[in-house]
Amino acid sequence: MQEAIEAQRKMAEQFAPTARPHPFARPRASREELMAERNERIKELEERRAEVMKQIEERRAHRNI
Repeated sequence: MQEAIEAQRKMAEQFAPTARPHPFARPRASREELMAERNERIKELEERRAEVMKQIEERRAHRNI
């Protein structure tokens, strides 16, 4: 009985997929790196929002002349 279990385990090991990352997978970033990327993106969006708000104010000013 034990031999059958051993043989089955060896067969399973032989055909088991090897653990390797997906070819296109990004390496796992640390929490600090993810937070830094997120903060950078937020800063870019805030700058863009400020530009757009400024344009809107300029258009309103031209309309109210």
